[in-house]
Amino acid sequence: MEDESYISKFDYSLSYGLDTSIPMVTVSPHFTAQEYHDAKVLPFSEKDGFGEPSAVAAFISNCQDSRSWFGWFNEATGAEKRLAMMKELAKHIPVHSYGSCMNNRHEPKLSDIRATNKQMILRRYKFYLSFENKIVDDYVSEKVFDGLLGGTLPVYRGAESVDKFMPSRTTPAVVKISDFGDDMKALSEYLLKLANDEQEYNKFFQWKTEESSDRFQSMLDMSAYKFTSLCRICQKVFEDQMNLMIR
Repeated sequence: MEDESYISKFDYSLSYGLDTSIPMVTVSPHFTAQEYHDAKVLPFSEKDGFGEPSAVAAFISNCQDSRSWFGWFNEATGAEKRLAMMKELAKHIPVHSYGSCMNNRHEPKLSDIRATNKQMILRRYKFYLSFENKIVDDYVSEKVFDGLLGGTLPVYRGAESVDKFMPSRTTPAVVKISDFGDDMKALSEYLLKLANDEQEYNKFFQWKTEESSDRFQSMLDMSAYKFTSLCRICQKVFEDQMNLMIR
């Protein structure tokens, strides 16, 4: 899709890439930017990890790389590598896995609503593993946003451009694994340091004290689940035609 001679044959492009004509972000359409800012965050001392204050929460259920009906390897996924990194991290810091991958915790029922139940569990943790299946620029799924809504600190592995999707351009909201060269031991040492330093840990939540930005809301409005792709295409065509008429 980067071949200009190929792309030039089309009027529009639609994908998760922010540089496409019609970006479609894989984030829930059910929350506004203000709701992210207002989402409850427990005090540092109450983030007890259900008995292990330094524990990292994980909800990962895709453990294997997918294969087609013909048995060919699908290079668009990296679930097996993600699981391997998760296991390596668990050697150095407690990982509470509520998903089917490396499951070692039963999910307590704190709410009848599945999404709310997950958020209530995440609030009790200081950290949350937000690992994408594949590292592709601008591919940022719901995983990191679940962490922000859950009032925990996402530990993110995925698109280097993730900062473009965050509520603030100036205040960090995630710990990026790439900053540690995918070294799980170095990452665990940093997380353990944060788990014992309330002041440093809380710096990752300073964005919640800032005014909700139009930029972040505009990004949320690009949700692939808010309108169908056909609706977005129609909207783009209409807007372009109106711009031509104004000129």
